[in-house]
Amino acid sequence: MQIYEYKARDKFAKPVTGMMSAETEGAVALKLQEMGYTPVSVKQAQISSGGRGILDRFRRSSASDVNMFTNQLAALQSAGVPVLTGLRTLATEVSSKSLRDTIAQVARDIEA
Repeated sequence: MQIYEYKARDKFAKPVTGMMSAETEGAVALKLQEMGYTPVSVKQAQISSGGRGILDRFRRSSASDVNMFTNQLAALQSAGVPVLTGLRTLATEVSSKSLRDTIAQVARDIEA
């Protein structure tokens, strides 16, 4: 089985994106239709083998900076602030350039 990225629309024409494991692109489109979505695009996901996962991005920052960031993000989450808003806010307030860039990239990845 392969992993595919898809873009679709729900019955209210709201965009829906995600990933799904299937044998073919056609199987993904069929499954999306069964779920009540209208497929817009389906393509094979580009899985990085270079170890650039979300946690690997934080390895360039000091442990204390990452610890402070996670505590601040947890506090924002506990206060009911949406994740994307919290990430954008923290990205502007972090002193470490590498951590700031990493947080901004994570926010962009979530938006995509």
